[in-house]
Amino acid sequence: MSESQHTDPNQGRPNLIAIFDLITKSQNASNNLELNFLLVNLTKQLVNYQQGILYREGKGFEAISGLSEIDVNSPMLIWLKTFIHELHNQNISGQLNLKNLPSHIQKDYSEWFSLGMAIFPFWQDDKDNYGYLILTRKQKFSEDEIKAIDFWLKSWSLSVKLIENPHVGQKKDLFERFSGYLIKIRELAPKKIYSFFSSINQSCINFVKGGYKHLWNWSSYTSKWHSLNSRFKKEKSFRWKVYSFLILFLPIRLSIISAGEIVASHPLIIRAPIEGVIEKFYIEPNSLVKKDQKLFNYDNAALISKTDAAKQSYLSAEAEYREATMMSLADSKQKANLVILQTKAEEKRTEYTFLLSQVTRSEMAAPIDGWAIFDDPAEQIGKPINIGEKIMMLADPNEVEIQAWVALSDMIDMKRGSKVTIYPNPNPFSSIDGVVKYITYEPVQVPEGYYAYRLRAMITPGQNMPRLGIKGTVKVSGNIVPLCYWVLRKPIAQIRQFVGF
Repeated sequence: MSESQHTDPNQGRPNLIAIFDLITKSQNASNNLELNFLLVNLTKQLVNYQQGILYREGKGFEAISGLSEIDVNSPMLIWLKTFIHELHNQNISGQLNLKNLPSHIQKDYSEWFSLGMAIFPFWQDDKDNYGYLILTRKQKFSEDEIKAIDFWLKSWSLSVKLIENPHVGQKKDLFERFSGYLIKIRELAPKKIYSFFSSINQSCINFVKGGYKHLWNWSSYTSKWHSLNSRFKKEKSFRWKVYSFLILFLPIRLSIISAGEIVASHPLIIRAPIEGVIEKFYIEPNSLVKKDQKLFNYDNAALISKTDAAKQSYLSAEAEYREATMMSLADSKQKANLVILQTKAEEKRTEYTFLLSQVTRSEMAAPIDGWAIFDDPAEQIGKPINIGEKIMMLADPNEVEIQAWVALSDMIDMKRGSKVTIYPNPNPFSSIDGVVKYITYEPVQVPEGYYAYRLRAMITPGQNMPRLGIKGTVKVSGNIVPLCYWVLRKPIAQIRQFVGF
C-alpha cells in the first residue's frame, strides 16, 4: 500500500475540544517550565505533529518536544537559529513555503526537516520580544489546524505574560515612584555635577603643579606598607580577607574528567573475503588467538559443488582439445578448430581456478597473534555477508592506548604531550598514566547522542599494560591557572551564552 492509503481520515481536522483542556492547564501552570512543556508536548491533543520547537529571542531554544535537555551547540539548532532569524526578517508565518526563502536556506532545509512545517510567531509587550513555535511533520498543515494553533498560542502567551509579570497592577505605582526620583535627580544634578567636575579639575591642577612628584616618594610607600603590616598583625578579620584574596590566585592545574576506555592502537580489521553465509565460529569473543588459527568458515557446500562442476568442465574441455590436437596430425582441417578449443579450455581452467580460490578463502585464519574483538557470534551466523563487510578485529595486547570523549563544554587548551590518567572501573584505586597523542579537529557524534572530541593518549612506558576493553574515568591535565579562573570558567561560559559577550 502507498503511504496515502494509510492517511488518517481525521488528518487536517483539529480536535477543538482539546483547546479548553489546554487553556485550563495553562492557567493553572505555576512557572515557565510547565508552560513550555505544555506547549511543545501536549499541543498534540489539538493537532498531530512529529516535533515541536519553542524559541524566544534573547532566551534561545526553551523547549523541544521529547527532550529533557537541549544542547544549544548541536549543528541542527545552530542552523535553526539562523533559519528563524530569516523567517522573522521576512515576516513569514503559517504553512512554510520554501520558495519564499533564499536558495542556501532551501538547500540546508531538507537535511533536517520534511516538507510539512508550520510557523507561529508571537510577541510579548514589544516587537523585539518575540518568539516562535515551530511544528513539523511529513504532511502539510491545513488552514483549520493553523487557525486552531494560533488561537491556542495567543492564550498560552497571555499565561506566560502573567507569570513573568506577576505585579502588573503595581506597574503604575512603580512608575510614579521612579518619576519622583527623576525629578529629584534633575533638581540636584546641576549642583552635584558641577561639584564633581570641579574636584576633578582641581586634582588635575595640583598634579600638574607638582603632585606627580609624590609618585617617586618611596617613603610614602614604606609607610603604607608598615601600616598594612601592623593592621595585618592586629586585626584578625583583615588577615582572613588577605588570605581569601591570596587563595583566589593560588596556582592550580586545570583539568577535565570524562569517560574513557582502553582500545587497540593498531587493530587489524578482518573483513569478509567473499559473499556468503557464515557457518561456524571457531573462537569466542575477546579471546586470544594465535597466527594461522582458524577463525570462522562459510557455508561452502554450494561453492564446492560449483567447483566440482567447473573442474569436470575443465577436464572435458582439456580432453577435447588434446583429441583435436592428435587428429590434426592426420587431418589438416582439424587445425582450424584448435584455437577455439584451446580458448575454451583456458576459460574453463580460469573459472575452476577462481572457484577453487573461493573455497580456500571460505575458511578464514588469523594472520597475526592478538585478541579477537567482535560481537556475539550467534548474531552473525546465518546472516548474509557482503564482500568487505567488517567481521572482527585482531588487536595486539601489547599495543593499547587510552581513548576518551571530551564534551564541547569541557574542552580546554590541551596540547600533544599533556598528561592523561585513567582510573579503571574494576579497580578505581589504581591508575594508568599516559600522554595525549592527538585530539580530533572537529567533534563527532558519540553513541550516546551528543557531540564530543575524540582524544587518544599513549600509555607511558614502564607500566603494566591494561587489558583491552577496560572502561574507566579519564582525567586530562591542562595549563596552570589561578584558582579564581578554575572556579569561574564554566559559570562564565554559561552566562556568555545568554549575554553574548
